[in-house]
Amino acid sequence: MIYSNGNMWLENTDIFTEDDAMAYMNQQGFLVEKEDKDEPFFKFYFRNLKEHRDLADIDRYAWLNTLFQYDIDWDKAMKIDSWLWGNETVLKDYPLGFETLELDWNDKESKQLLKKCNEECHLGLDFSKWLDHDINSYMYF
Repeated sequence: MIYSNGNMWLENTDIFTEDDAMAYMNQQGFLVEKEDKDEPFFKFYFRNLKEHRDLADIDRYAWLNTLFQYDIDWDKAMKIDSWLWGNETVLKDYPLGFETLELDWNDKESKQLLKKCNEECHLGLDFSKWLDHDINSYMYF
């Protein structure tokens, strides 16, 4: 295991265990307990951590999956995130970019931004299952 700047990471994810993921997540401010290992959220984060993905990006991926109510695919989620931070259209209204986690299911502008991104990036996203109610937690696929 490697510890760098207070962050824990592994050189080889083949030996990255659930306990390693739990320790890393707790170090980063999550409150994960041993009984959470069978929960969908932990399995989702563990699977993505094994791919050397950043926790903040995993959160963004989970939120986008929640908005669309299906697994939109990691690469598409990261294209959306990059587009929201760097697209000229977005930067006109949001000079510092738009945070993916601030997209709101009930905000027409959020949905329009994603539709424009879908069109410009040729993502082929399905908006037919778009979230239509408040939730207490993300949905994990």
